[in-house]
Amino acid sequence: MNRGLIILGVLLLMASPIVALYYRIEYYDIFGNLVRIEYPLLPYGFVLAIVAIIVLVLGLVIPKKVETPPTTRLCPQCGRMLTEEARFCPYCGKELG
Repeated sequence: MNRGLIILGVLLLMASPIVALYYRIEYYDIFGNLVRIEYPLLPYGFVLAIVAIIVLVLGLVIPKKVETPPTTRLCPQCGRMLTEEARFCPYCGKELG
């Protein structure tokens, strides 16, 4: 479960009804008449809702990445932490078997 995608999907889903209303432009033409133009944005609201549902599904399906720390061990001579793949201690030069 990926929380970031789920939160984004919920926010998009909440915004889709707002976008689905309409877009209004009001201006005065050269003769001084008020001109109102309204564009219905219903298709954009549906598209946004579909995108939100896809993001929500992906948030539920895609697992969250969990990084595992590299395994470590101690140098037998100096006692410092080393990675498991180290063949020599970089601090004291002891060869590790």
